[in-house]
Amino acid sequence: MNIVKTICFFIILALVPASTGATQSDHEVTRGQARKAYQDGNWNDAYRLFRQLCLAAVNDLKMVGADFVQAWQCLRNLNRINELDEFREEVIEKHIDNWRLLQAAAGSYSGNNHWGYMVAGKFQRGSHRGGGKYVNAVQRDRVRALQLMNRALTLAARDSSNSEVANFYLEFARIILQYSGYNQSWRLQYLTDLARLPDYEAGQGDWYGGGTQGAPVDEKGNPVFYQIPASFPSAKSDGERWRWLLANAATTNPDLQTHVKYTLATWLHSQFGVQTLSSYGDFFARSAPAPDKEALKDELRPYEVHTLADNESLARLPTEVTYASEFR
Repeated sequence: MNIVKTICFFIILALVPASTGATQSDHEVTRGQARKAYQDGNWNDAYRLFRQLCLAAVNDLKMVGADFVQAWQCLRNLNRINELDEFREEVIEKHIDNWRLLQAAAGSYSGNNHWGYMVAGKFQRGSHRGGGKYVNAVQRDRVRALQLMNRALTLAARDSSNSEVANFYLEFARIILQYSGYNQSWRLQYLTDLARLPDYEAGQGDWYGGGTQGAPVDEKGNPVFYQIPASFPSAKSDGERWRWLLANAATTNPDLQTHVKYTLATWLHSQFGVQTLSSYGDFFARSAPAPDKEALKDELRPYEVHTLADNESLARLPTEVTYASEFR
């Protein structure tokens, strides 16, 4: 009888840890309630719960970034985006050494609306009733996002989750390239100062588009391709920072090599593809008498697109139309 009691006692002891481990933690319970409230359209209740999770002393380090994103979405749905900036910086201060949260916060700076009003010397993001000066935070938000990603860079490098870290590199690269596309590609020649946060600017700003004078060139008139630096801090331009991040994404996760190559090739095509000559259509299709092509065969050949080899291109630069052989 005593043996039976002893066996039962050890069975109970063995089951206790399993039962305890299966119990949800407080933050898991709160997260479940927050997600249910969000799905039901109770965004105010959901925001209150997600905010609680973001500012909690104890939370899942891998989940707090997602909690913040959900809280941000709640504010958007509630049309209370003017509350985001103060809340976001409070969360950042609370989790300053969590690279996943820093990435999520940087994404909210990058993907949010960048306009608002200065009221009594304070920036109110989004619409505002009762006056104020209309300003934009495009450059300020961009630099703040880069600051957060730069801090997260060192922290992420220590993480063993190669797939997540590689995706972090890609996201960092995307933020650097933002507002530096074809029409604004010359901005990649700058090295953004990450130690200084720019002020708000009047009006909409010139970051949303505009014309282009062609792909940028160096002081000798050669196209700027941006080299891969030895390290992120040693980069001499945002373009080099971008190249470094892409290269490290592929190194950290070899499965991304094709994606990285495609990303770089797409950017190069946007800068140096023959479509950049479209604004010269009137020149090439002018109604003047056609010249004697036999007499000008060698002179005209570079400008006949159908004759270009796979490693050749015609591109518009600020100085001239450039014919490039061995184009890579």
